[in-house]
Amino acid sequence: MMRKIGKAYNYFFFAVYRLMETAPSRWWSEAKAALIISSLEIYLFAALCFYIESISYVPLFTTITAIVSGIIICAFNSYLFLYNNRWQSTIEMFVDMPRNRKILYDGICVLVTLLILSSLIFALYQMSIVDWESIRNAPH
Repeated sequence: MMRKIGKAYNYFFFAVYRLMETAPSRWWSEAKAALIISSLEIYLFAALCFYIESISYVPLFTTITAIVSGIIICAFNSYLFLYNNRWQSTIEMFVDMPRNRKILYDGICVLVTLLILSSLIFALYQMSIVDWESIRNAPH
């Protein structure tokens, strides 16, 4: 199970890397791919924190939490993909994959990305519904 998750994570990097290679500026595509994956992970973490905040009314996603989680996530992805040029072996794993499987897996990557972004938007909407003023002024 963990091996499949790791392979899916590596394919997601491969898909983002290929997208960055088709962009007009092809420099540092591996760093841009790692940054995009880190951004999506930070969005997912923020969405989870916002969901919990809207249910429990306890502020979890503070400035310190955002900075520390961002540093940890970026350091993890930098180590996983950029340290000792590990991204090259990740790319080589998927280059010879059949075209129809690439199309299927790319579609799954797009759906996961849209799911993460829509969950962040919905979590922000949930946060806007909460009457924070009455919670702040409530007697403790």
